[in-house]
Amino acid sequence: MAKKQIQGKYDIVAEFTGAFMPPPTIANDNRSKSVGASVSVSLDFKCVSEKSATQSVEFIKQNKMVIKRGRVITGGAEGLRTGITNMFAAEITLQDFGGGVGVLNSQYVNLKFPHFNEWTEFNIAFDPYLRKNDENDVVDLHIAHLVTGIYYDDFNIQSAYEGEGFSLFLELEIDTAGIMINGEIF
Repeated sequence: MAKKQIQGKYDIVAEFTGAFMPPPTIANDNRSKSVGASVSVSLDFKCVSEKSATQSVEFIKQNKMVIKRGRVITGGAEGLRTGITNMFAAEITLQDFGGGVGVLNSQYVNLKFPHFNEWTEFNIAFDPYLRKNDENDVVDLHIAHLVTGIYYDDFNIQSAYEGEGFSLFLELEIDTAGIMINGEIF
């Protein structure tokens, strides 16, 4: 079997609407609507830049990962704007999760997006290899719900959209020495 070339750079995307209960909706009544995440959810990332884009991505614990840039995509509300009194459209805190009991030194990274549906440069290192008491070789990323929220202008929107929900997706461009898809390193 030929040895696979590790890409190093990956474009990954995951839906995170489920972190908000109930899901965010358009009410057409608030210039600075603030909605905080209510539950921690595992992000089921798919690798857009890989042909097996329908398979879930896991991250190799021993590898450093750099989040180069990212964006929050608002499915069904593509023109959504940041609230008028908010500095950011979204603040998302990610936490690594490997399933070990008594894990120490879990890593957190806070991503602040000034606008929806636009790329934001980060270049933030994420170091899951610093975890202690975790025997897993791979980690997943979760939304840390207490420090995650979206902030949008929910005013002067066509009345036909009132009461309608929208979906939230997190797209990241990462740099790491391989990812795991279906038990295989890419």
